[in-house]
Amino acid sequence: YMKDIQLTVVKDLSKLRAVNSAGSQDDDAQTNFTILKSIDRGAMGEILTAKDNQLGRTVAFKKIHEHVAKIPSYLERFFMEAQVTAQLEHPNIVPVYQMKIDGNNAGYAMKLIHGKTLGVLIAETKKQLKKYGKLGKRHNLSARLEHFLKVCDAMHYAHRKGVIHRDLKPQNVMVGSFNEVYVMDWGIAKIVSVDDKVFEDATSMISSTDDAMDETTVGQILGTPAYMSPEQANGQIDIIDHRSDLFSLGLILFELVTLKRAYPNDENSTVLSKAKRAKLAKPVRYQRQPDIPKQLIAII
Repeated sequence: YMKDIQLTVVKDLSKLRAVNSAGSQDDDAQTNFTILKSIDRGAMGEILTAKDNQLGRTVAFKKIHEHVAKIPSYLERFFMEAQVTAQLEHPNIVPVYQMKIDGNNAGYAMKLIHGKTLGVLIAETKKQLKKYGKLGKRHNLSARLEHFLKVCDAMHYAHRKGVIHRDLKPQNVMVGSFNEVYVMDWGIAKIVSVDDKVFEDATSMISSTDDAMDETTVGQILGTPAYMSPEQANGQIDIIDHRSDLFSLGLILFELVTLKRAYPNDENSTVLSKAKRAKLAKPVRYQRQPDIPKQLIAII
């Protein structure tokens, strides 16, 4: 685990606003965006499409809710997400174009991906097997593994830069129309030795009900239970390093190959309790799916 180049992160909110104010004095140097429509909305913020009026392209614009931005620790985390994502310049990490700050209105523009998440791809794969008993070339095991390898490339690069994602899951990986793959949503990423204070401010515990197992929760336990390492699930934030992401990648690989969750829902225990003990299901093939190579089962 090596850090090639340490990222530069400005955590002082007054400095960030000062930089933005200085830049906004020159209108020609600022890109003006026209908001088009909302495409996703959560408790912390919203993602919209916007028109870049200078370059004529459509971008994705992620903004934090104004009432959330009034909480310094959440605003710091949002700024950190934007800065970390922007400095992770890799073909499989979504590019960030520009940050905009105006009081408690803060957001940043990034590449708009036309495609689907790995989660949607997995759901489509299961539907194809149920309906036809076979898979098209965009959904077969080889194609799914190619996507996974690109995610691994992105994470190897991020780890070499000293960044841990902490919320790797199929819903945070986008597959474009031309099979381009992007790791998204670095909102709870951790930079080693840089952002300890920001995350120490979080004190609330995650919900232990299975209804919210696909949702990211920021609190004493950070991440998504269905794709958590044991140290994440047990709230051991101080010992989390790149190996936690590797564990999450293993859980994603499990699902991509078997089309089943590594931590399945059942009546005996919650997903979170299984994650705490790393109680994985046995990797067996999905109904009507071809046999899984034994070597691949061994890797999982």
